Amino acid sequence: MGLAVPAEIEPKEEHIDAAFEEPKLSDQELRELRHQRAIGRIFFLPLAAFILFLLRFIYRIEILGLPEVRSRFVAISKRGKPLVICSNHLTMVDSIIIQCALASAWRYLVDYRLLSWNIPAIENYHSKPLWRLITYLGKCIPIDRNGSADHTGSVLAKLKFLLSAGETITIFPEGTRSRTGRVNLDEPGYGIGKIIRSVPECEVLCIYLRGRNQTRHSTFPAKGDKMYMDMELVVPERNGRGLRGVRETSLKILSKIKAMEDKYLSLNA
Repeated sequence: MGLAVPAEIEPKEEHIDAAFEEPKLSDQELRELRHQRAIGRIFFLPLAAFILFLLRFIYRIEILGLPEVRSRFVAISKRGKPLVICSNHLTMVDSIIIQCALASAWRYLVDYRLLSWNIPAIENYHSKPLWRLITYLGKCIPIDRNGSADHTGSVLAKLKFLLSAGETITIFPEGTRSRTGRVNLDEPGYGIGKIIRSVPECEVLCIYLRGRNQTRHSTFPAKGDKMYMDMELVVPERNGRGLRGVRETSLKILSKIKAMEDKYLSLNA
């Protein structure tokens, strides 16, 4: 299950280009990441139980076709490739619901690398002690949307390191929740393209997630909502160079998610 506030960020364009020129993490940063992962794994089961209780009994969220979703994710995880999860973004808990859908708590405990790292905007939770605890234990790397280029580069370098080490990460290519309730192709984020292009053999699991009663963005899904979820594995092309190539890669991922949205809308017209 996912234990993280979703990432509502996209690093500024001017911060992207130098982010992975020499992606080096300090010894302290590496120790902090390993310590966070170890502590999160120790407390994973009680935290998972808390989140599942909220989703099942308070919000009564149902994920449609759950056995098939999990079966497909098992097959994908066995490929052994670096994996980035990319999804549309409508609620503040999209990443939590996605992780709950992809695997059981027991599977994450056995193979903890499958539980995805997330990059929530720090202003969304820094004033809320409970969310600060959940995000720390839930494999989150906070980012300041108004931070410096060095800060953004550090966050992206951490994601590259984790992805290269076999961890899974989640990024929302739109960079924020969709205000219209539809995938926006006009401004694809650069971060996802840069990360994908920096890690050899990286694959992308494109996901389209939407509650039957969801018409636009919100903090949480409607109580009792039934969640539609589709997924498709993409091996991204790495054509072009520089920011143009990065943007092209990002746009192709976002276009795939848009096509999945069009499929959903046609099925539910």
